[in-house]
Amino acid sequence: MAVCLIATASLSAQNYTNKQFALINYDLKITDDFRGDLQALEDYINNAEVHNKNADDRLKALIIHHLYYNMTPMLEEKVGMSILPINSFMQEIKYDDFGYPHASISKALRKGDSPFYFKVEMELDSNTEEKREKNTDLPGDITFPHYTIDITVYNNDGIIPVDRWHGESKATKPIKTNKQLFGSFTGQTTSATDTTHKDLSTLHREAVLEMLNNHLNE
Repeated sequence: MAVCLIATASLSAQNYTNKQFALINYDLKITDDFRGDLQALEDYINNAEVHNKNADDRLKALIIHHLYYNMTPMLEEKVGMSILPINSFMQEIKYDDFGYPHASISKALRKGDSPFYFKVEMELDSNTEEKREKNTDLPGDITFPHYTIDITVYNNDGIIPVDRWHGESKATKPIKTNKQLFGSFTGQTTSATDTTHKDLSTLHREAVLEMLNNHLNE
């Protein structure tokens, strides 16, 4: 019991203020259920402006950078951490097709010199089928997105995680599957008086804020 208490205290006592963090892996999973909700937007997604013009997964190319670069300033502001550029390992490790590091913590420890490392796992899922089972009158062109975000933190002492942060958000009301679904990710804005509108960008922010609040309240 004493050992468990000591380990728990150690995990919660990490001080991240002004400490450098290097990203070692970023995995974005978009489920088939959510992709199915967006079939009516296939032409829009395939023709949207993206950084990775040759990417086979156009939906992922459309949102992956927005998700990461909207999240990291919030992490730096709320946690106090200093996040290094995604290419900080230079050519010492592998990167995925979108330019994000793809390395194990063991490899990162050998090639890097940061006090902390982190990996990000995001999932964009859909609760639409579940909602339809409860309400058969729902229209066809809607979606109920569900975000999950998990961050695993390591320090330079070894491969055992020193922290895990989790957050999620889900739409409680149906969102129409039109181009406004992407919100600020694609420059879509709503009326300043519309405080109830949800889109992928606002739901993502809610998931990040929940993750941060969970971490800061530990």
